[in-house]
Amino acid sequence: MNQHNPHPRLGRRRSSAALACALLTALLGPAVARATTVVEMTPDELALASAQIVTGHCVELHSSWVGPTMVTLATYSVDETLKGDVLPTVVVALPGGVDNQRPVPVQVVYPGAPTAAIGERSLLFLRHFSELPGAFMVTGFAQGKYSVLTGPDGSIYAERRAMSLKLVDGLGQPQSPRATSTPLAQFKDRIAALLAAAP
Repeated sequence: MNQHNPHPRLGRRRSSAALACALLTALLGPAVARATTVVEMTPDELALASAQIVTGHCVELHSSWVGPTMVTLATYSVDETLKGDVLPTVVVALPGGVDNQRPVPVQVVYPGAPTAAIGERSLLFLRHFSELPGAFMVTGFAQGKYSVLTGPDGSIYAERRAMSLKLVDGLGQPQSPRATSTPLAQFKDRIAALLAAAP
């Protein structure tokens, strides 16, 4: 014998909530990629492989689909160009982002991908992004993005924290991601010397 539900509206609300949770899980769950594996690159290798090297600060962020791929487009106001064309701004496509235009927002996350924040100053090693003419991507995934920070004594340095990447060498052997911190002037001198000596 069927039992009568004294609160039919409450039952429908619970069913709707359960359906919404299931739908949200179905949409967001697969959008989180597994840990990313990339070949480890030294600063010299990053410099030689990059089409553009700049320092600048992030002034705008927005997410967009480029074909089937979700990216966050970060616009940087360029302070100094160390390699490549002298541009007032560069647009950098960062893997992942949030699509808020859908009934249920969709977030795509790539572990270890470079990220940006409005106002953040960075040293960027960049290569052309073939899917979006005029835009760039960070060389070596997160390896080519350094934060430019000012220490308590006023010194300026380029810092890269330990990345949540799976790094391998040229033979495929695992390498440990390491944090680095170098005075910015010293880093720029090294890049300039390397590029001057390059064929």
